[in-house]
Amino acid sequence: MTASASANKMQTGSSLAVELPEDCTIRGVQLLALNLMQAIGSSPVVIEGRGVKSIDVTGLQVLLSAQRTARLSGGTLAILTGNAGALRLAADRAGLAVQFEKLFATPPA
Repeated sequence: MTASASANKMQTGSSLAVELPEDCTIRGVQLLALNLMQAIGSSPVVIEGRGVKSIDVTGLQVLLSAQRTARLSGGTLAILTGNAGALRLAADRAGLAVQFEKLFATPPA
């Protein structure tokens, strides 16, 4: 396991927070997917994505799959990105801005 492959999980109130690693590319996508799928359940999942420095289409697909799985299981999933960042840029470049706009949440100031 590499450091780029792990995602930290932590319970915060009624939701589960998952912090994405800086590198969300194909190199660590299997473990990232596993960690996200384990986090999804009936409680809301909030993904902290402001620290992501690199993400490719594979990482974006994992996040969209996690959102779909959460929705089908009756849960919710949101991604904290701030106003800019690698996640928003990658989603825009991949032509997935519309799909991700529903997932992006702006953290409280």
